[in-house]
Amino acid sequence: MGQSNASKHPWKAFLTFLASLRLTVALMSMSIFLVLAGTLAQVDHDIWYVVWRMFRAWWTWIDLQLFFPRSWQVPGTFIFPGGWLLGTALAVNLLAAHAVRFKVTGRGMRLRIGWGLIAAGMLITYAVIQSGLDETVESEFSASFCNGLWHALRAALGVATLALCYGLALSHGSWRRASAVWLWRLGALVAFLLLVLVAWLFIHPEARLDPSGLRILWQLIKGGAAGLVLLAGCHWVFGPRSGLVLLHAGILLLMFGELHTGLTVDEATMSIAEGETVQYAEDRRSVELAIVDRSSANHDQVTVVPASLLAEAARTQKILEDDAIPVALRVVEYYPNANIRALRPGENSLATHGAGRLRKAESLPTNIGVGTDQAIDVPAAVVELLTRRSHASLGTYLLSASPRVQPETLQVDGRSLEIAVRFKRLPKHYSIELIDFRFDRYVGTNTAKNFSSLVRLRDPRHHVDRKVNIWM
Repeated sequence: MGQSNASKHPWKAFLTFLASLRLTVALMSMSIFLVLAGTLAQVDHDIWYVVWRMFRAWWTWIDLQLFFPRSWQVPGTFIFPGGWLLGTALAVNLLAAHAVRFKVTGRGMRLRIGWGLIAAGMLITYAVIQSGLDETVESEFSASFCNGLWHALRAALGVATLALCYGLALSHGSWRRASAVWLWRLGALVAFLLLVLVAWLFIHPEARLDPSGLRILWQLIKGGAAGLVLLAGCHWVFGPRSGLVLLHAGILLLMFGELHTGLTVDEATMSIAEGETVQYAEDRRSVELAIVDRSSANHDQVTVVPASLLAEAARTQKILEDDAIPVALRVVEYYPNANIRALRPGENSLATHGAGRLRKAESLPTNIGVGTDQAIDVPAAVVELLTRRSHASLGTYLLSASPRVQPETLQVDGRSLEIAVRFKRLPKHYSIELIDFRFDRYVGTNTAKNFSSLVRLRDPRHHVDRKVNIWM
């Protein structure tokens, strides 16, 4: 007796399993359950706890308590695949399904042209994505381009509407069946509405999208053009299943986009006081100790120590040294979250120098992942500065990321140093000055009517220096 096909080619059986529709349904069901658990978890935790512990993780532990009223006190947890694992499995399932079920139908020159169109469509798609990632100043449209684009769009809409009306008029007598008549009437209604819209746009030339809206619309037009090129290529290569192939490719692109975002993108904020100019953004979920050498007249040399290294140094009492700075560091204490208060009678501070001599750091529970108010942890550290060679003490300082605690300054070997614990800074090549901030209320109430900020944007790289009003 001969062996079965599966036993002869076990890799084919495995590939068939990976391409199974049952596996697709199982993975989709598990993904829906994970989304449900993540949604319920936000009753007790903030969104970033859920994102990093459940969605951007390979595995996660889910509390049974999530699915019951909090007053029931249900104990226990169970392990479950995280978002990255489920996403990877779904991507493998999708690729395996194409390898098993979707066959190339094109032959000869038709096949070569199809692959060429797909390659061109992929390049155009990449260019469209990159243009959407450009900085606002680089991708801003000129007034003449905005005007020309808007008139071109109006003209294209008018031509398309007239073409639809002409086609409906020619086909009026050929729609015999009741279902076809209903479809023709629906098309006629759409054509009438488009005619009204086109007439209104030409009667009111002042009605138009603003530059931001045109930028989004232009991006959609470019994306649609890339999609048409890809669809043509897929049609020549895969035949009747071209639309499904392109749809699945779009799903894979979305999944890859989320993975790329989770691995590479930093989310930060700019906090600017009125009259202040800022040239950096802050990631308030990451902390660093910064030593700034201000000895040079035309630039500052900044050396940073990440929070993970500070915590390890506090635990091991390891001395931190680097050739970029003239001092060594010994982290006496590190607090992931702390309240800085004035000393009370009879209390002593761990700090021997600076404003921290009159203050005390009280350790607090971390806020990240606890509650839904998005509270921010404010770390603090007690750091002893030492000489590089002999490790003689230069003083112990209390440092905190709290805005009430200013950086400490000192002189070492003729160099002016500034040391501070702060939220991670992401330097920018442009600067923003907050000229005026307004918070208007309705007369006689505390109801918000208007928030607005008048800022000045300076970008030497693009020769930009202008005032912008941001409002809501």
